[in-house]
Amino acid sequence: MRKRNRTHDGLALAAAVGLSMLTTLLITQAVLYVQDLERATGAAKLALSQAEVIARSSSAAAVKAQAERGDDCSEDDLRNLKSIAFGSSYMSDVGKVRDGEIICTALWGLLKEPMLLPPPRFERNGARIWRSSDLSNSPYVGTNVVVRGNVATVTSPSAFDNVDPSRTSTIVVTTANGAYTFKAVDPDPRAVRAGRKDTIQRAVCSDISGVCATVTSPRTGLWALPPHLLAWFTGLGLIMGLCLGWLAVRYRNLERSLDQRLLSAIQNRELTIVFQPLRRISDGSLVGFEALCRWHASANEEIGPDIFVPLAQVNGFGPLLSRYVLATSLDEIQPLLCSDQELYVCINVEPEDIADPSFPRYACSQVSGRSLLPSQICFEVTERNDIVTPEFFDNMAALQRAGFRFLIDDFGTGHSNFSHLARTGFNGIKIDRLFTGAITTDSPLRSVLPAVYELALKLDLDVTIEGIETHAEASLLRNLAPKGIGQGWYFGKPVRADSLEALLPADASEGA
Repeated sequence: MRKRNRTHDGLALAAAVGLSMLTTLLITQAVLYVQDLERATGAAKLALSQAEVIARSSSAAAVKAQAERGDDCSEDDLRNLKSIAFGSSYMSDVGKVRDGEIICTALWGLLKEPMLLPPPRFERNGARIWRSSDLSNSPYVGTNVVVRGNVATVTSPSAFDNVDPSRTSTIVVTTANGAYTFKAVDPDPRAVRAGRKDTIQRAVCSDISGVCATVTSPRTGLWALPPHLLAWFTGLGLIMGLCLGWLAVRYRNLERSLDQRLLSAIQNRELTIVFQPLRRISDGSLVGFEALCRWHASANEEIGPDIFVPLAQVNGFGPLLSRYVLATSLDEIQPLLCSDQELYVCINVEPEDIADPSFPRYACSQVSGRSLLPSQICFEVTERNDIVTPEFFDNMAALQRAGFRFLIDDFGTGHSNFSHLARTGFNGIKIDRLFTGAITTDSPLRSVLPAVYELALKLDLDVTIEGIETHAEASLLRNLAPKGIGQGWYFGKPVRADSLEALLPADASEGA
């Protein structure tokens, strides 16, 4: 009888343990599903925002091209078209149209065989749209051609690459009624597990622009977890009390959307700061650091700043994020800046952050409270939109009078161009990595960096060049831009503040 009871007890215990383990695994799968849902929704929102930015960029390029006086396709006109095309992050080419044909473009010059425009695929608000494959003699692949008046703009094929850096999702951007597909991005077969069919789909639409973005992403199964995590979740099922506690905490977290999670991460100081060295290109000496914000949302999930910074701006707590980065960066790097007043730190901000009425007072208080000099703080203005507000100009001028410095970030792309320098008082520019990578190639862009550098020096502007990754690039830049400041993996990778002292010269380190 005792043996039979022990057998029954064993079976009951095995059943209880098995049920507990199964419950835990099912809950884990539900957690992964909600995370996948949040990720797909965030990607769809970003794709929709990107589509609207591209449309505005195309319209602005057409207006600039039409404003040029003189003959179409003349040398002056082609020079203007090149300036417009190279100054936009989202346009790969700009051209002129005559008698239903594209007759010249910024990249290809005067065409020997003009590109014939058939009846357009789609028309809205004076814009006619074709797929690049619709045009005869078209050199463009996988993009859209938009004609407004006598100007044709060609969308960059890579304009949506940052929506899904992992290349595991299908992204489709269409009109609200589905009549025309602006962009369809298929996942990279190498990034998608063979035979994987379970997907999750999310769509968002804009009532203003009449555009919808749909993202179809693969679902994450338990089998995709690292073995040690799977074992951990399975073992957790052995203790039902811990399982229920974990479920309660996890369920509360999953009830929040991605933007709520980001706001909580800022409030709870869960975002981390790393610092990348800035060095003189001529001799490699250290002059400062750029503070870079990182968000490790979970043990296996890092969300990049190209996702969470626009998310913070869209949801209205961008200024809170910028203040967090400023205060946290100064907290961590204060000993280094106090030991050498020639060193400085660059903080990335948005135009909206600077335009906030209380920002100048806040920035001054953060510096004075730590016994730092305002000249040791340089604000890098990241332009996702054109800087036009009087509040921005007034606050920037007030901060500069106090001693702070300002750079235009990612210069030469998007809205970042010399037009701002003509009407603002920026202290310098940071040349985008796109032009740095071109100097050692045969790309048409290889001449952009030297020309921008020389013009910046004539305007008495400081020049920082980012994206210096190789010895060849550094060696070439010592001749092309000897007075510039360099940034990139060649000069040092981003590190936590406690590793910065090792970058200082021995005598400076001992003096600190």
